[in-house]
Amino acid sequence: MNKHIASTVTSTGILLFIGSDRYAVGNDHPNFGKIKDAIARKDYDGVADLIDIRSAVRKWMASGHEFTLTNDLIELNGVPFSDAVTDKVLAMIDAGNDADPLFNFLRKVRSNPSATAQSELFLFCVANGFMIHEDGDLIAYKSVRGDYTDLHSGRVSNHIGATPSMDRFLVDDNRAQTCSRGLHFASFDYASSWAGAIDGVSRRLIVMKIHPRDVVSIPNDYDNQKGRCCCYEVIAELGGTPLPKREVYTDSDLGRGTLDNDSSRIDEINGELEELYDRACELNDRIINIEDAINAFDVLGKDDGELFIERDSYQLELDDVNDDIARLEDELEELPLPE
Repeated sequence: MNKHIASTVTSTGILLFIGSDRYAVGNDHPNFGKIKDAIARKDYDGVADLIDIRSAVRKWMASGHEFTLTNDLIELNGVPFSDAVTDKVLAMIDAGNDADPLFNFLRKVRSNPSATAQSELFLFCVANGFMIHEDGDLIAYKSVRGDYTDLHSGRVSNHIGATPSMDRFLVDDNRAQTCSRGLHFASFDYASSWAGAIDGVSRRLIVMKIHPRDVVSIPNDYDNQKGRCCCYEVIAELGGTPLPKREVYTDSDLGRGTLDNDSSRIDEINGELEELYDRACELNDRIINIEDAINAFDVLGKDDGELFIERDSYQLELDDVNDDIARLEDELEELPLPE
């Protein structure tokens, strides 16, 4: 039995030591609340069991969900997903992604009437960095004309908020037909190659949201980076860079990816950056003071594990603050300067 535990709660989760093992548990872990309760009860063996991601997912599924983890495969209503899909979803949860959006996505994939389209959809997800919305929809890109109409016909509007659609049976479901009928979507790398000025004509790059049931085919050229669907929603317009790297996006994440001509967003970002810079300086000073204390104890031949835990917890928070600073600085660079 593991009898020794030391832990501290940070802004993003829990840092803990059980015996000689070190764990960093994100607050999006499926068993985060139960892990906190187990620590409070000093149920150290229970803590170790809850941290294990497959054990955590099984218990999450057992709480009234239609999913199961059987023979190491995720199943929905008794029908398994592939090894690759199961491993990817579990890896995303283990990386700190909330379980609900991922299972929302799998549930929506199974609502697609074509088993072939379901399989092909995962090929695009891999090529596109597995970008999904928290409600389970797929996130993708599209290049359009300067007036927001489609490149092919010039008749389909792609203004933000538009929801172009067509009858599903009119969309070519043959993966071998690389250029054919349907509403098109793509990865950033593919869609951005068609954006900007081409032959003197302006192109725009938009972000779209697609329900997995509306995906019809993923053509087999260009490494599965483009697809055809029967319906989508236009949610944002981009400049020359992709959305901040995520696997699961919230509405606020997508809002950060749009170009905004209103200088109020610039002011808002500058205000957030000022607070983050101050917090980063404060955390850095605390870390330096703790390391000085650790060195002093070393000189005296003393050892205090609590100092190491406190230092690591501040370092984790500092890393998060620096990540937020980098994200906001990138966004600020993309926004147009006020007139």
